[in-house]
Amino acid sequence: MSADNNENTQPDQSNEQDQASSEDQSQQQAQHQSSGPEPGARTNGEIVKAPERAARRREPSEVFDPRAATRVGLLRLGQQCQESGSVYGAIYAYTKVLERYPGRGAASAAVEELVSMANDLMDQQKFYTALHIFDLLEELM
Repeated sequence: MSADNNENTQPDQSNEQDQASSEDQSQQQAQHQSSGPEPGARTNGEIVKAPERAARRREPSEVFDPRAATRVGLLRLGQQCQESGSVYGAIYAYTKVLERYPGRGAASAAVEELVSMANDLMDQQKFYTALHIFDLLEELM
């Protein structure tokens, strides 16, 4: 009789587990639907932008300057490369700023970053790379 009792309780337990898992799935679907579409998803032909991008939108009175955006972008790229340890990527980005925008504030910032990087490399006894930076600076200035 105890075997019959076990057989009767096992299907009830599996039904309870099935119900619990289906409730969890429906809750997850409701949360996903209430949070809205994912960034980058298309809704009615429009791309949904991430919230942080929407916050950075320019006022209509501002004029977009692509050259200034490129200068800033190259400087940021150089900083990101430098922080991640990609020395040659940083050197490349900073030298592009010097080549494309000589005499600008961005060029001065690039020179400052390159000299700082060369000094750090000398402290790490990476003399060849530091010498390469100084050679580039002499060529570009």
